Amino acid sequence: MPGYEPDPKLGATELVAKREPHGMHGFNPLRPSMRTLMVLNGPGVQVGHQLRDVRILDFAPTLAELLGVPIPKDATGRVLYEAFSEPH
Repeated sequence: MPGYEPDPKLGATELVAKREPHGMHGFNPLRPSMRTLMVLNGPGVQVGHQLRDVRILDFAPTLAELLGVPIPKDATGRVLYEAFSEPH
């Protein structure tokens, strides 16, 4: 199946080997092709600010910070503080 890497050494209930830091999708999140478009809007967000070097990994920590809830414990991205209109 495209996008998956079966590992013959694993048992019948497992499909792919875990590899760090590549996540479950099998691609390195640091590759330029893994960059994403992120649009933020609402209270606390700067108007017209263009972000650089945004990764999909940054979405959960940034959204949690904006909502004032704890950042997910397994989140590996960073909070995009430069998008905020007020210090956090």
